[in-house]
Amino acid sequence: MNMVTKYLSAFFIKIGNGAVWGGYFAAILGWAMSVILPIKDFLIITSALVVLDLITGIVAAKKRKEEIRSRSLMRTTIKLLLYYSAILATEGVQVVFAEKIPITYITAFTIALTELKSILENVDAGTGSRLAKMIIDKLKAK
Repeated sequence: MNMVTKYLSAFFIKIGNGAVWGGYFAAILGWAMSVILPIKDFLIITSALVVLDLITGIVAAKKRKEEIRSRSLMRTTIKLLLYYSAILATEGVQVVFAEKIPITYITAFTIALTELKSILENVDAGTGSRLAKMIIDKLKAK
């Protein structure tokens, strides 16, 4: 028995010659994919930005000679779960109630801007540059 078959067999209960739970598992997996695939790009960019924020935050903290604690790392995990929840919830509301209003795009864009601002601030703290302030000033000028 190969490894995949071994692990997949945990989802099946054999009754006679048939597998009963296999159909349920396939249905649940299909439903989950139908929910996640339309918003996968939002989830990917959110993950990337949160990881970049974590990395630049660690660099900035080291530059300020601050101690890195596991509690700070746990906040990143919680933040990512909350962002995923917000994106999933707004996608659900958009699909059910407001098809023509891009609620999910607005939510993901707001999250992306928040993380981008944090990344730029961390870059400023880590390098001593004024990149974040210059970008924000340019955006305000337009």
